[in-house]
Amino acid sequence: MAATLDLFSLRGRVALVTGAGRGIGATIAAGWARAGAAVACLDLDGDTAEATATTVRDADATAIGLQQTSPTPAPFAPPSTARSPS
Repeated sequence: MAATLDLFSLRGRVALVTGAGRGIGATIAAGWARAGAAVACLDLDGDTAEATATTVRDADATAIGLQQTSPTPAPFAPPSTARSPS
């Protein structure tokens, strides 16, 4: 497995993983850390983001947990591109 990680090395890189508090995002954060990246774990729930970052750090990698904040929710699609049902 070490040879595979060498092919996909992220040493010296920083990865920002959104949705890193659980599920696929947490798994991606851990995988990129194993590949050598320093990982910023971003999630709407700051506690779960920090929990993922702690798990990554416990595996001797560099990570920080960050809570994603937004003053207003972003719309799914800009009004000019939204289509009404026909």
